[in-house]
Amino acid sequence: EEAKNEYEGKIQEIKNRQYDAYLEKDGFLLKARNGHRSIVGTLENKLRSYAYEFKLSTWLLRNALNLIVVAFFLFSVFYGLGIGKNLFTSKNIMSILGQSSVKIFYSLGVAGLILLGGTDLSVGRMTGLGAGFFNMILAREVYKSAFGFTIDVVSWPIVPKVILAFLVPIILCTIFSSIAGFFTAKFKMHPFITTLSTQLLIYGLFMIGYGSYPAFNADLSIAKKLKGNNYLNIIIAA
Repeated sequence: EEAKNEYEGKIQEIKNRQYDAYLEKDGFLLKARNGHRSIVGTLENKLRSYAYEFKLSTWLLRNALNLIVVAFFLFSVFYGLGIGKNLFTSKNIMSILGQSSVKIFYSLGVAGLILLGGTDLSVGRMTGLGAGFFNMILAREVYKSAFGFTIDVVSWPIVPKVILAFLVPIILCTIFSSIAGFFTAKFKMHPFITTLSTQLLIYGLFMIGYGSYPAFNADLSIAKKLKGNNYLNIIIAA
């Protein structure tokens, strides 16, 4: 252990001397150029600084999640080749991108809340709420709720129906988000509590109103016109 520490100390001392020599050289060049670096000099400065501050253990900790994803991806590719099947196909790639791209809408919103020190537990329920009403409006049949009101737009033209299908989820999600935001801002309640409440509220109302329906099936002809024949349009939109 002592020999290891001595070795690491000598390596660090060598790095310090090399970096100090570079800084001295860079300082002279800056004076000669009136405080301006060339493009090559700027790149060299960044590379030298990164190499000096680089530590493998720190880098592995910072990029652990990305490395795990890459390792799993490579394992899937080579495993597929080992059993005689190619998993690295355009169809599989487009399927993965298509399924993950639609999640970017709410993942970016939640990421912003987390960076501000809050959270939103209701985002999953609101996504389901929006998707449910979207499919309900674009369906070929009428879904009756237990609350007595019914959205009957089966006979509407496609364009107004699609516009309504986008507006209703936006309005509903805005209302429930506003409820959570009001109690957080007015009564200084933690977002964990307020969004948990709206999550349960959405789930309860939806189950009471439409619990008798296992799913809402949108008109496939309209869905096909919106997304095309593949996932590419969804990926580009996301």
